[in-house]
Amino acid sequence: MNIFLEYPESPDHDALAALVNRAEPLRVKDGAAERETDKRRIAAGCASRWVVARGADGQLVGAAWVGHEVFSFQPEHPRFWIAVEPSTRGCGVGSALWQTIRHLGRALGAQTFKTSTTVPDAENSGFAHRHGFTRLPGFVGFQRALGAVDLAGLDRELAVVESNLVRRGLVIRTMGSESVEPDFWQRYADFNGLVAPDLPGPVPCTVPSPAALRAEIMDNPRAMMDRSFVAVAAASGQIVGVSSLMAGSHPGEVFVGLTAVDAAWRRLGMARYLKNRAMLEARRGGAEILTTMCFEGNARMLKLNADLGFSHAYDQSIWCHTPVVPPSE
Repeated sequence: MNIFLEYPESPDHDALAALVNRAEPLRVKDGAAERETDKRRIAAGCASRWVVARGADGQLVGAAWVGHEVFSFQPEHPRFWIAVEPSTRGCGVGSALWQTIRHLGRALGAQTFKTSTTVPDAENSGFAHRHGFTRLPGFVGFQRALGAVDLAGLDRELAVVESNLVRRGLVIRTMGSESVEPDFWQRYADFNGLVAPDLPGPVPCTVPSPAALRAEIMDNPRAMMDRSFVAVAAASGQIVGVSSLMAGSHPGEVFVGLTAVDAAWRRLGMARYLKNRAMLEARRGGAEILTTMCFEGNARMLKLNADLGFSHAYDQSIWCHTPVVPPSE
């Protein structure tokens, strides 16, 4: 198949989002949200490159992106994605985009490339093995319908647990109220540093800076600061637990992101409390569906999600490519 590559500085995000949705239905993208993400990358000075593939008739048949995210636990490793129009798979479009992205990424200083996808491994394995990718531990996505949640009963349960946490010297605050404190983002970065080594993720974590954390949350229109919670040790001000909420990809959907507890404060029911608090706040805010995800090797969180009534929604694989040749090739 004859294809022509373009390298737009500012792509048509609506067209690319529609392409990704056709190529990978479980990874819902929205053009407006992608434009906002791109603006935040530019504002933060994050380098990135776009590639668009068109057929001989000028129709969009594929696209790819490589670059640095505003917020990443592995800032030294650029991320990338490739999307190919389903009707043109097997025609070399994906391979052409990968080879292009590989060279563009090297210009950004990359040696290791990572991507994630909800396309089943069986469909990806041929392409991945041909191009030297290795599968790393990925994520499991969950969802829970909130219509049948007993708000009054859940509120009572949370009150009992919170009372016990308070007796242990903790204070539960919204991220919105706590973030007005001048040292909040440093304390939040310190918390990430404490929990990062315990996250059973695909590669060792690099702790984001306070500025990167602030940019990721405060500048993100989907963040729900007043419905996200932190557990704070009253005596020291140390953050020891977090559960964050974000607007989801669909109307009526809310995503609960990082739920984590400092190892020194575990076995008090705090993780369950924080996730249940997220569920309560999401429902009170009118959400109908609560979604979340965790690493596929995180046995504790997998069990907690099941105990709280979440059902399996998708698997998200992570693929990594480390070139044998140096980037200066």
